[in-house]
Amino acid sequence: MQKRRMIISILISAVLPLGLDMFYENHLNTLYALFWIFANYLFIMTIWDRIEEYKKIFKLPNLRINKFTYILNMIYYFAFLIFLNVYFSYQMYLVDMEVLAKFSNPYILFAVFILFVVNLFYGKFPEKEEKENPRIYSMPFKGNFRNGIDKFGTVVGEYEDGLVLGTYYFPFDTMKSISINKEDEVAIRGKDKDGNYIVNIGARKSAVATMKVLLDAEKSGKLEKKVNNIKLK
Repeated sequence: MQKRRMIISILISAVLPLGLDMFYENHLNTLYALFWIFANYLFIMTIWDRIEEYKKIFKLPNLRINKFTYILNMIYYFAFLIFLNVYFSYQMYLVDMEVLAKFSNPYILFAVFILFVVNLFYGKFPEKEEKENPRIYSMPFKGNFRNGIDKFGTVVGEYEDGLVLGTYYFPFDTMKSISINKEDEVAIRGKDKDGNYIVNIGARKSAVATMKVLLDAEKSGKLEKKVNNIKLK
């Protein structure tokens, strides 16, 4: 499936650059053509991966989470992909098209970048470590900028049977203990069909949102009281 996706993405990435190159006499420099195709490929693969990840979350029963962050994330990737192709098409071939001149303006790129920065502030997505046993998911207080900034904690939510953190979900009945670790993070330990897992949430807004979800689950009987080793407020 992954190999098929890569082949399709490469073909889609090359359609516009090679199509315009065959139609117009002023052929692309090979280096420019490869860069254009490669840039398209990276964004298309990223968009494809994000759609698969988000679709998995959006299909969860009775999902309760702010979807705006996810939607804004997709808008950013599509906007940058469109700008990239408009810019190259205008610069290399369609220099007489005034409409493309307006949309390939550097101010448009700046606006897309601002959209990217705004998107980062809505929530920090968990980072999954390469280690598989146990699987470790982290939302540190300080971490990789590209994973987001925990300004509003909007990537924390719940569904009918568990907790949602970004593009991952954890059923309540797989949670074995909830505590505060030595790094002052909310630490969730559990075991599911794929093995043991650990979730460490140090980002403050996300930690508060997580504890609220767990408190509601405890009150409704979805989460056993003995699992929780910290006082939820």
